[in-house]
Amino acid sequence: MPAIITETRYRNGPNFAPDEDFIEIRVPTGTNVSDLTVEVYNSNGTLRSSADVDAAPMTTVGGFDYYVVSARINRLGAISLVDDGTALNFVSFDQQVTATEGAANGQTSTQIGSNGSDDTASLTSTDGVNFVENPNPNPGAPCFTSGTRIQTSAGEIPVENLRPDDLVLTHGGVYEPVRIIRSRTLHHSELIKTPELRPVRMVSGALGQDLPRRDLLVSRQHRMMVRSAIVQRMFDTPTVLVSAIRLTELPGIYVDTAVTEVTYHHLVFDRHVVLFAEGAPSESLLAGPQALQSMTSEAREELMLISPELADTNQVDPACYIPSGKRQKKLVARHISNNKPLLDQQPVEDTTSLLR
Repeated sequence: MPAIITETRYRNGPNFAPDEDFIEIRVPTGTNVSDLTVEVYNSNGTLRSSADVDAAPMTTVGGFDYYVVSARINRLGAISLVDDGTALNFVSFDQQVTATEGAANGQTSTQIGSNGSDDTASLTSTDGVNFVENPNPNPGAPCFTSGTRIQTSAGEIPVENLRPDDLVLTHGGVYEPVRIIRSRTLHHSELIKTPELRPVRMVSGALGQDLPRRDLLVSRQHRMMVRSAIVQRMFDTPTVLVSAIRLTELPGIYVDTAVTEVTYHHLVFDRHVVLFAEGAPSESLLAGPQALQSMTSEAREELMLISPELADTNQVDPACYIPSGKRQKKLVARHISNNKPLLDQQPVEDTTSLLR
């Protein structure tokens, strides 16, 4: 087939925006798609919306162009891929639909199934006919975005300009050589398809002590160091690492849905370290068999595609204690209720007073 629907996702729960629904169209690279449209149908067969494929963001992978069309989808409705007024296919989710208008007028849809809820359904196909359900993807690995300034022996350097063996300032005033640096750029179409890959933004000063010095963007699972009397009482240790996504309950920290393209950078050292990004204490990538095993299979496969050498690293001990997700959530709630910053001290250059 020259043009097929390869993936569709609806996210109709109350916490999801309409533009998180999408239909992905695949064509051979270079195909003129000016005559292709996507039609979305209501459960009664009436036409709900229509969108031109050539107006959608496009990514080229493996000899194919993938267009991601944003369209509000109902799990009781249907969708059709149309070429110059002719419906190439007509598929539905939880029930069959008979079109009463549009290019599919008079046709009864092929039911491809769903996950049976109003939360999320992600269905993929390689032939445009047979669809299977996919779990929600999870990026899993912590990483910084381009432009993030990392404190090194040569001063603050944007993460994209770091090179292997550059010396990065870590806890206790120790400079550690970065060993592996890997990057991946995600285009708008990929962020539409996978909202979980959008970065978390921490605005300047959101962590306390005027940190970060500038807005800091990291992946959802990237952990930031928290130091406070609340941490000490809860965990009997002065510092812990908390995932960025857990911090989004706090003012000035949120998933940045306005980002249309992002490049993520993984930094791997001989051991797991706390380094300084825009002056804020934050982790490197915790690699090694145990850490990799804790990721979802999709996240692990993605990371291995980017950095297969990580399979040979053997990092075991985290730089700081990492509470469970439930305990992280409780920690953040306590900071909110007590109106306390996540950092109760200003980091100093040798970092000794902060981390010991």
